[in-house]
Amino acid sequence: MKTFLGAAVLLLGVGYGYPLLNEDVGTTCKALERRVIASLPPTPGARPGDDAMARAFLGALLGGLSDGTLAAAAIKQRYPNLPPTIGCAVAYWNLVFDPSALQGLQREVRPMR
Repeated sequence: MKTFLGAAVLLLGVGYGYPLLNEDVGTTCKALERRVIASLPPTPGARPGDDAMARAFLGALLGGLSDGTLAAAAIKQRYPNLPPTIGCAVAYWNLVFDPSALQGLQREVRPMR
């Protein structure tokens, strides 16, 4: 039983901590924002170098302007019963294993009124 509990704690720690370490941020919602930028489809007709430069610029701009609140608001709509930090971690892993989940996130984000 101790081994199972230890393995469960380790798995939860990795599931929550890996996005923070991989994206070099302090919250899972900010990590989700960075993963979304990295998962954006290539711009039609753009050269690979130009597209990479645009992503880098967008990542730097978003990194300076947002602290994860955009992702937290979107995730709160998708998972209303979860704390945003846990929901962001779930959505992050969904994007890691299924990049097509980005379209589902885009459809569910409603404009704020």
